[in-house]
Amino acid sequence: LMPVLAKLLPQEHISFARQWRDAGLENGEVVVRETIWEGAVMTVRADFRAAGSHARLFSILTVATFKAANVHLQVKVLPAEDNKAIARLQTLPRIGARLVLQPSFSRMSWMGCGPHECYPDRKAAAPMNLHQRQIEELHVPYMVPSESGGVTDVRWTALQDSSGRGLLIQYECQDAASNEESIANASASLRPAGMRGAQVSAARWTPHECSQ
Repeated sequence: LMPVLAKLLPQEHISFARQWRDAGLENGEVVVRETIWEGAVMTVRADFRAAGSHARLFSILTVATFKAANVHLQVKVLPAEDNKAIARLQTLPRIGARLVLQPSFSRMSWMGCGPHECYPDRKAAAPMNLHQRQIEELHVPYMVPSESGGVTDVRWTALQDSSGRGLLIQYECQDAASNEESIANASASLRPAGMRGAQVSAARWTPHECSQ
């Protein structure tokens, strides 16, 4: 009955998750089209395609500049203008980058909201401050495995091992911060309402691994 109702309902009455799945966003794959090195700068152009299809959903431009003590990583993601399924979507899922790091990085420090799990739509009880927790402490054992332990409005985060060595990640966004809004005055924007930094999650396991 539900699949039939979903076809009869107007698009705006179907959940965002269902719309994203129907557009092919679930279990998609990244296909690298070109990698160019120019001195210390690496440029990678790639497509995000629907699983089992050649349909391009997003184009991804990544520019990595390698310096003596740091790496500047710039990522730009644009929806495919020629994809009708993407054009029909009311909103897009959060887009970001995933890093696979050394297991010895057991401690996370960050400047942002915390110290408990918080997201752009539920952060009133998570004060902006300097926080620190063990990676295992960030995990939330939801009955249905999913992303957990996220913290929002993050300016920078440091992942360290027991000796204090690790990786410092600083966030910068060229898009203007969106205004605080309510349901009555909500409007389309490039970022979630009232967000002032990055959304960061650190975990030992992926949602898929938690479900095994």
